[in-house]
Amino acid sequence: VARIDFKLNQWGIRRDTDHQTLQIPSPEPDEALLRTYSERRSVRDFANGLLPFAQFGQFLRSLAPIEMDGLPKYRYASGGGLYPVQTYLYIKPDRIEGIPGGVYYYHPKQNQLLLMSSEARLDNSTQAPHNREIFDKAAFVIFLLGQLKAIEPLYGGLARDFCLLEAGHISQFLMMVAPAHQIGLCPIGAMEFEPIRHFFHLEESHVLLQLLFGGEMGSEPPEIPVTGATSMPGAAGQGTD
Repeated sequence: VARIDFKLNQWGIRRDTDHQTLQIPSPEPDEALLRTYSERRSVRDFANGLLPFAQFGQFLRSLAPIEMDGLPKYRYASGGGLYPVQTYLYIKPDRIEGIPGGVYYYHPKQNQLLLMSSEARLDNSTQAPHNREIFDKAAFVIFLLGQLKAIEPLYGGLARDFCLLEAGHISQFLMMVAPAHQIGLCPIGAMEFEPIRHFFHLEESHVLLQLLFGGEMGSEPPEIPVTGATSMPGAAGQGTD
């Protein structure tokens, strides 16, 4: 109860409102606007069936670059255009069509999954207690890892910070495109990574930044608030995820 109360109070919003203000026009909360907000959400319950390979592949393809003016162009931002954040996946056995269970590296230029370990079998003991049930339902886990060697020569001590920013861009981007592929994602901030690190064949310069649990969405679409609702995002007492 205390946690919910703390969340609903939205302490990240300033309380000292006794300043000169300029009101910004607010659109009416029609169905299109409400759907835009509802589609970006954390999914914690996934379908149990086999995720089709084509569906999953099209989702991953959104991380691949195209060439523009002779340089790789991705759909998310990166400090200096260096793109030091790498994407790895743990895919559970018998959860994605045609993909054996194991740890994979997603090669963005080749649009390929490279098998790092077919022996990897992750269980929920690596997760915080409140995340274990979500992990158990997920079909796959996305690991965003920063390769510091790919950015430190230019940014020195800011390298990890810029990797974290890029991981945030990637996470938000994936959560925006996932619903179009009927895939749900739940971003997770931390886990016990060291016990499973060897499955990824990493260097010391690799750091875990973020992970996302994923799977096929259930048959029920996200609930859309009633058009004309009086509560808008950011209104007092509204807690959203």
